[in-house]
Amino acid sequence: MMNVIIPQAVFMRGGRLIAALIYALSIGSTLSSCVRDEPSESAEAGRDSQAGAQAGAQAGSQAGAGSTGEGGREPLQPVELPEGPVKNESTPALCSNQRDDDGDGFIDCDDLHCQANPATGCEGSGESSDASCSDQVDNDGNGHVDCLDFNCSQNPFVTVCGDQENTYELCSDGLDNDQNNFVDCDDTSCQRNLLVGACKDSERGYCLDGIDNDEDGLIDCEDSDCSEAFHCAVERPRAPPFDPSVLETGDAACSDGLDNDGDGRVDCADRHCLWNPAVTICAGEREVTDERCTDGVDNDENGYTDCADFSCSQNPFITACGPHEASDEACSDGLDNDGNGYIDCRDNACSRSVLVGVCQSSEAGFCTDGFDNDHDGDVDCADPDCVEASGCASSEG
Repeated sequence: MMNVIIPQAVFMRGGRLIAALIYALSIGSTLSSCVRDEPSESAEAGRDSQAGAQAGAQAGSQAGAGSTGEGGREPLQPVELPEGPVKNESTPALCSNQRDDDGDGFIDCDDLHCQANPATGCEGSGESSDASCSDQVDNDGNGHVDCLDFNCSQNPFVTVCGDQENTYELCSDGLDNDQNNFVDCDDTSCQRNLLVGACKDSERGYCLDGIDNDEDGLIDCEDSDCSEAFHCAVERPRAPPFDPSVLETGDAACSDGLDNDGDGRVDCADRHCLWNPAVTICAGEREVTDERCTDGVDNDENGYTDCADFSCSQNPFITACGPHEASDEACSDGLDNDGNGYIDCRDNACSRSVLVGVCQSSEAGFCTDGFDNDHDGDVDCADPDCVEASGCASSEG
């Protein structure tokens, strides 16, 4: 067995560092980060494995950092900052609005800031209230009881653990508040506490507090670290409601031999045609009606049934699969409509769908809808992206 020499300084901290290491191993993700990075392409491939099976249904990869707001939304009202010492996404209102308010990549009850506050009703660690932190029971099963558990002692919403350093103010006042011989950012309870905005190298997750958390001279929305926070996102016009009449769809447009919308697909090769249940001239079995998307049958024999099939779940013509993000309108409203933890262009249902234009870098495929889908200032035929659209070509001639 390897002999490990532990510096005396560790013991001077009352075993806090050792406890921190053991605790980090026991709860893993809880202490590692409260900021969710964009899933890797391979992870997304697993999450959306159907993308490979349905050729042409999706294209590209999950939108990267800074893509929130690419879909646009109506002008926003300033968010109401939380009162008290904790100014994160941690109030009942902020934890139930389907938005990533503090820019850490987590929405509502998926956010540790919400889970830490028992008033939000979010299911947390099991040890995050005065009652559960004083009952002499290891409620979360991590081997630590009550105030010996960081979920209690480092939680600013818990008041039964005596003097602690677990808020921005307490971690920046120059005092050794918890009497462990370490002050402010020299104290691991400040350094590692995800609920404390002090001692951090990024503003992400702390975009509501009016504080320059990473000391780069930029506060909240001024800092690019906060580009994912809902109220910091770039304000762009919200797309109009889904309107099939302005798309290449319907029997007439889907049988004229023309690429009406400029996406390089003609007639039934265009999903605006193929996925519209009102189109009757496209051959083959299709799973594109509310009835067929709820009958328990793999009608198009592609290996996916009903709402597990993108022709149902990502089809703006379908209503039977519940709230989903399948149209320009739903992909530009700033909300997590399908409840999967991703908003607008950060959601694969938006960023990879050929039927959603607001998350693309080109107007091609949406050259007849009267909306500037790629936000470059040019609409439909005025956009060079639409040069291949039959209507634009004829207007130029």
